Parts: sequence; structure tokens; C-alpha cells
Amino acid sequence: MTIKKMATLLSAALICIMIAGCSVETTANEEPSAALTATPTPKAGIEAVFDKPVALAIVSSGDETASALFFEAAAREAKSLGVTVTTNAAGSDFNAVLAEAAQDADAVVVFLPQEIKDIASLDVPGKPTAVFETKKSSVPESVSHFYYESDGELDAALDAALTYPPHDTPVRLILLFESAESPAYAAYQQLYDEGKIFPKEIYIASEEELEVGEWLTEKLNSYVEGMLDAVFAEDMTLAATAGDALFALDRTDMEVFCPGVSADVVSRMQSHPDVFAQAVGHNDALAGVLCVRAALNMLHGEKAIVHTFKPMLINAADLNDEAATAMITIDSEQAALFNASWMDMLRDNYSATTNASDTQ
Repeated sequence: MTIKKMATLLSAALICIMIAGCSVETTANEEPSAALTATPTPKAGIEAVFDKPVALAIVSSGDETASALFFEAAAREAKSLGVTVTTNAAGSDFNAVLAEAAQDADAVVVFLPQEIKDIASLDVPGKPTAVFETKKSSVPESVSHFYYESDGELDAALDAALTYPPHDTPVRLILLFESAESPAYAAYQQLYDEGKIFPKEIYIASEEELEVGEWLTEKLNSYVEGMLDAVFAEDMTLAATAGDALFALDRTDMEVFCPGVSADVVSRMQSHPDVFAQAVGHNDALAGVLCVRAALNMLHGEKAIVHTFKPMLINAADLNDEAATAMITIDSEQAALFNASWMDMLRDNYSATTNASDTQ
């Protein structure tokens, strides 16, 4: 190869190297025409509905025992929707506990088994609130108001005692009263005059020296199985004491009836369904569920609501180890109230997540 040709080739190679270098420099210094943007991760569960996690404070004016059914049902409903829950049985410290609990909550549910002095405290600024009262009062209009109307409770409890199978009229009863001046005693007198009650023994607390349990134990010594149908008590306190006396004597040949439903009564219905067979009163578990839905609906932009609960007959045979769950389903029509389509979506979401974690 001649020197001239070699020089030509070297020149051509140098030119190619220079062109490539310029191209790399241009590419390196060139700004992209459009910035790359990351695709946001879609929000799921409760954040898909409210754009954030949701915390619910549940506060009661009663103690832990009085609040147990309401708390259990309300907390379970909230957790099934992915809501973080705190429960506080405040008792006499209700106002202070409510104010503190509401600070870190997005919504509030209140249970009032005991009346409170400052009803205006239920209007927590900026916090959607639902309240269930066992005795109706005038709550702020901004609050979703659930309340129990006890009209008819006494008559329904007496009717349960008279119609419970295999009782026949006149029903042979031991009757327990606080006073002969009480509405329960007047109701008994009317049924007696109608020939529907055969009173075997009557206890009037205001006139007796013996405590009702001791009195009943003494009286039952005179009655063998088959001589009595039931014990009717004016209130839950008398009924609970009477039931305990029957348990101690292992007497299952009669039932105990009374107006009112409480955690204590339900507990006895579960442990001794042949004695505490039925109860009539307010359904705290169902109220807890509906209050949670109302509070969350308000957080979702809905208006406050008002709802009345009537006396409900509860059968021990319908209860199980999960009394709160069973009590919710007693009235399927009410149990379906205030449910929203987004609530069903959340239940499906968290139910699927729970089932998936359980199988891992």
C-alpha cells in the first residue's frame, strides 16, 4: 500500500472518530422531551373510600359490663370495614373521656346506658357522631340519634311469661316486686283479675326483711317439680338474684322472666337457657352496629339520622357463644339498615385479605 493511500485511510478514520464523539456529546447533553412520571399506586380498602385511614372512638357512659354487648358488636362491625377502633367505658368521667378520645378519631360513637349531665358535649366539633340512648333525651341535631322506647316492655315480658310453652292459663307464678305501688304490680293485678295468673308466692322488697334470694330459696322448699311454671321479676336485679337461687338449687323446672335486657341477663341466658329462656328489652348489639354505620355514613357526607328501637323479645335458644353476633341477626330487617354499597365493598375486601392471610 502506498504512503498516499495509507494517509487517506488514516484521515478517514480520524474523521469517523470525531463524528462519533460529537454524537455522544450531543446525546449526553440533550434534555429529554418529556419527563418520565411514576404511575401512582391505586389506594385500596378504607383509603379507597375516604382517601385516608379512618379511626373510630366508641365511648360509653356505663362500665365495662354494661357496655360489653354494644362494644363487641360495634367494634366488630367497624373492623370488618377496615376502621381502627378504640373503646372506652367512661362511667362518671364520660365528658372528659369523650373529649380526649375524640381528639385522635375521625368519627365518634356514643353509648349512653347511664344519663349524662351535659348532653351538649355530644356535639364534638368536626367529628361525625352517632349516639344510642337507652332512655331518650334531646341530643344536638348534628348527631345521629338512636334511642330506645320502653313503652310496652313490661307487657311484653308478662306476655312472655304467660305464653311460653308449655305454660297454661292460669300460669302458676312466683312474683317479685320492688313495691306494691309499682307499674309491674298494677299490671299483675289486672292479669290476676282476668284469671290469667295464679300467684303462688309474692315478694315485695319494700315490705320484706329477707333478701330475695334467701326468701326464694326458703319458699321453694315447699314446691316440688311440676308445681310451678315460672318466676316473674319486676326488674333485672330481682331476676338475676332469683336466677342465681335457682341455679344453686339446680331447679330447672321453672323459668325466670323480667322486663329488660343487659349483659348480665344475656350471660345467664347463655349459661342457663332452660331457666333464663327469654328476655324483653333493648338490643345493645344491634344498636352498636347501626351506630357505627351511621357515623361512617356521616363521615362519607351523609346527613345525621334519627332511629327508634322498640322492645325486642330475645330467646336463649337463639344465642350461642357469640351472643352479640346472634343478637344482631334477631331482626334481619333492622340489621340491614344504613348499609351502603361501599361498606359491602370494604367487607369483601377485608374478608378476602383475612382469608388469604389465614391460608398462608
